[in-house]
Amino acid sequence: MRKYEMMAIIHPDLDSAAHEKAIDKIENLIKDNKGKVGSVNHWGKKRLAYEINHLKDGNYSIFNFSGEPETIAEVDRVLKISDDVVRFMIVRRPDREK
Repeated sequence: MRKYEMMAIIHPDLDSAAHEKAIDKIENLIKDNKGKVGSVNHWGKKRLAYEINHLKDGNYSIFNFSGEPETIAEVDRVLKISDDVVRFMIVRRPDREK
């Protein structure tokens, strides 16, 4: 399994229950597609560098997880059509074996 990191910007107008539901949805999406979630770091509401769809703020969350390339393809596909996620980016973390 490869290690990945994903930053997701969740819609700022969601209440706290809907925000937690969106985070759980992403975690379950990773787990359901042969992935393992290592940690989730919530940064909270931050100002965007530029407006996205007339939004100036977003709730940032960082996911550290491991998975297969098929996991990434499915997460990418589902998050692109999700209304709760404004933007996301998945990067592969370097393997550091000594």
